[in-house]
Amino acid sequence: MFDYTSGAPLDEPPHYRFNNVDELKKFAQTWGQAHAYRLPVSKSKAGKNIYMDCSLSGKDPRPAGVERIRELKNRRCNCPFRVSGHKSSAEGHKNDPWELRGSKLPHNHGPIDIQYEVVHKGLPPDAQDEVGRLYSLGLQPAAIQRWLNTTQGRFVSLRTIYNTTAEQRRKKISNETPIQFLLRTVRDSNWDHDTAFDDKENNVCLWHVDQNIKANCQRAFAGDKAEWNVVKLLKSADGAAFLTNTEDGELH
Repeated sequence: MFDYTSGAPLDEPPHYRFNNVDELKKFAQTWGQAHAYRLPVSKSKAGKNIYMDCSLSGKDPRPAGVERIRELKNRRCNCPFRVSGHKSSAEGHKNDPWELRGSKLPHNHGPIDIQYEVVHKGLPPDAQDEVGRLYSLGLQPAAIQRWLNTTQGRFVSLRTIYNTTAEQRRKKISNETPIQFLLRTVRDSNWDHDTAFDDKENNVCLWHVDQNIKANCQRAFAGDKAEWNVVKLLKSADGAAFLTNTEDGELH
């Protein structure tokens, strides 16, 4: 286990090499947090480089003396500190490791109180799973944020929650169209065996399917906004499109 507490506050991370960019980024950011500063990613190019600037880089947009509304007590001061990771993309060097390089200039400020730093950083896998679980139960992002602020022991921005839920929705839908995603959800949930329609009607217009689902299955859909939003897309479907009922009146 690496000792991240070695060295003095504001020291730059050791110039190690890593198998992939995720390991490099995690090491640099963990080191920075242990040494009283943060290193959010400022820019990167897949498979080639990544740059991480001090969170106090750039100019503070507030006029002097104006208090910030958000819970943040560290004012940006054009800090020039930057570390970077690089990997050769030259022919014959594609398997070379990622190299962490130090900053050309030091910090221009003292140690900062990182608990007040609002950085839209990604959550660890266990926290992402917790966000997905709470979101599926119908909790709003603001409520999830308050819960994570307590359980994670650090400030998690609301934007981080939105980004996490959006990424999870994208993974759920994958390469499917909205209608394909809806039908798969219905099939996997076994609703096609529980949802019946009047057997006098052989053809069920999509409009009626939309209304039936919204009237009878809202609780199941509303637990996951990604699925519920797909249901609402049915309103824009071609009204001339039809689904055919089986003889027993069950929708397939």
